[in-house]
Amino acid sequence: MSRARVAAALAIVSMPSVAAAAEVTVTVNPDGGADYTSLQEAIDLTSPDDQVTIQIAPGVYPPAAIARSGPIAITSQNSLDDTFLRGIRVTDAGADVVVIQVQITDEGASVERGSLALEDLRISNPGSTGAPAVRVGPGATSILDTVLIEGWRDAEAPVQLGPGATADFDMVGIFNCEGSRAGAIWSRGADANFATLFTADTQAGSGAGSVNIEGGSAIFTDSSIEGASGTRGGGIRIAGDANVAATDIAFADNEAPEGGHVRLESGTLSMVRSTAIGGDAQYGGVFWQGGGSADIRNAAWDDNHALQAGAAIYQQEGGLEVAFSTFTRMASAQGTSAHNGPAAATYNGVIIADTQGPALAVSPQSTVSYREGLIWAVDAAEAIEGTPTYDPNEVFAPPRFADADAGDYALTAISAGLDLGVDDELDPDGTAADAGMYGGGTAWALPDRDGDGFVHGRDCVDVNADIHEGAVDVFYDGIDANCDYESDYDQDGDGFDATLYAGGDCDDTNAAIYPDAVESGGDAIDVDCDGFDYPDSDADGWPADLDCDDGAADVAPDAEDDWYDGIDSDCAGNDDFDQDGDGYAAAAYGGRDCDDTDAHRHPMYPDYAGDGIDQDCDGRDAVAEDAPEDEVTKLSPAPEPESALAPAAMGSEPEVASGTVSSGCSVTAASGSGAFGLLGLVSLVGLIGRRRE
Repeated sequence: MSRARVAAALAIVSMPSVAAAAEVTVTVNPDGGADYTSLQEAIDLTSPDDQVTIQIAPGVYPPAAIARSGPIAITSQNSLDDTFLRGIRVTDAGADVVVIQVQITDEGASVERGSLALEDLRISNPGSTGAPAVRVGPGATSILDTVLIEGWRDAEAPVQLGPGATADFDMVGIFNCEGSRAGAIWSRGADANFATLFTADTQAGSGAGSVNIEGGSAIFTDSSIEGASGTRGGGIRIAGDANVAATDIAFADNEAPEGGHVRLESGTLSMVRSTAIGGDAQYGGVFWQGGGSADIRNAAWDDNHALQAGAAIYQQEGGLEVAFSTFTRMASAQGTSAHNGPAAATYNGVIIADTQGPALAVSPQSTVSYREGLIWAVDAAEAIEGTPTYDPNEVFAPPRFADADAGDYALTAISAGLDLGVDDELDPDGTAADAGMYGGGTAWALPDRDGDGFVHGRDCVDVNADIHEGAVDVFYDGIDANCDYESDYDQDGDGFDATLYAGGDCDDTNAAIYPDAVESGGDAIDVDCDGFDYPDSDADGWPADLDCDDGAADVAPDAEDDWYDGIDSDCAGNDDFDQDGDGYAAAAYGGRDCDDTDAHRHPMYPDYAGDGIDQDCDGRDAVAEDAPEDEVTKLSPAPEPESALAPAAMGSEPEVASGTVSSGCSVTAASGSGAFGLLGLVSLVGLIGRRRE
């Protein structure tokens, strides 16, 4: 509360029915030279009918008690750094007290009855009495405006609000404090309004780590609870049928056995636009519900954990509605959201992504409905356990966040969660409601920096009005003008960039032509962009029409062919067991070629006598026979030229001659009549004579 607000409040409260109260200012200095040397004297001796301002000089002042009615403002003459008040207590129902710019220590500030406002001050250095930093009694009123409470311990809670009390906190920080009932604030049946409340590093021995609301009502706006540890709720505990509403509230690194950030035992909770990170619990890393009813909208919960169940939500009893929320990077053995017991829950427009453990775990006793939301990247045997009501055709789709790695969960123009029209609502930009944290009328408004009518996410470059969802995209200029996150060098959308732009698509105007396409062959179209009309299934660089085995990459016309392995590796079409190509397979592999490296050695090759080589592979070299001089060898008709040396591959082996040719001059008949032999001899002699002539 500003000084002007304080003065206005004092003027209204102290205004008499007939005439305005007199404004009186007095000074206090223990060293003299002022109206009073004692603060208590200044309080007691001024008139309740006046609007009194007491200015105190720098120094340390004993605790002050205000047991009279009337408006009193106590303020330092310098600053709170050198002005200390060891406590203040207001006990009169008609008192209206304001303390400005001092440091309250030891016994803290207490208002049993009446009203106490604290502005621009610090409360620290508690004494040994166990008194709270701020105590507001039943029916009393307290206002804290720009107040820091730090290091306060040993009380049931640093701030205690009694039944029927009214508390209005604006810009209040409670740091490094402890209490048995609450680490920061314990409200029992009070009506409290917390605007811009910050608590950090607080803990409770048997209660809520930060704020314990038991009965009454509480409103939180623009507040943050961080580093709280409790036994009954880490951040906020709600019990005693309290009514709690929170808007724009942030939780970070809080822990408790049940409800790392929030624990609802009974009563009602309405929470709009909340962020939660780093919650740890056995059950309910963010939210634990054992009764009552809760309505949660536009929740952005990331990286929370529950050892047993419910990294985001664990519900035993009560009613729960969750809408337009995003749960990411949750880890729990039994579900991001777990429901066990006679509970009812609805999830509308909720995105659950990148979780360890199931997205939903629902017991048979619970009734859960999940609709118009997305579930994606779930590391579990089943994404959903139990039998909630949901449509799997709508649920399982990628959310397409703008930049999840950077914590940017705005939906892009290609997201399946965009414009679902959840609950027939509209987003802040006027489009149909999206799923997730930015959906619905109560969502955070996304920026439109370039004024093109498209907000961040739908506008992937929000500083250029020509780039947004639905814009005309000119290919090959390197700009994703329509924000479809597709390559600007893939005009036909087949997933391959054009070859002219370092891609592999040889025809970027035809989506049926790309490197992985199936080549049919014979249609004069190189469908798979490998340079051939026929497929090259083994990718050895030879199409099927030239490759004798297109299923083996080591078989191709230019491959090395290893002999005797039974494979025609170079597609030559020859016998793999006939290395010398003489038509006979090697003897070592079932053939009859005794030397498969020499084409002049095979079963039908003439064997030359006396050269030491077995040319015809009969196992020996031919031996020359000596004939008598008067013996004439009878010649048989000459064999056909082809049959004498014909290989087995040309048909049957050559026929055996009817006679034997020797090196002698005589001819011995092997068959036929003597007359035929004589005529043959005469004819041969005549032929020889003619040749000599």
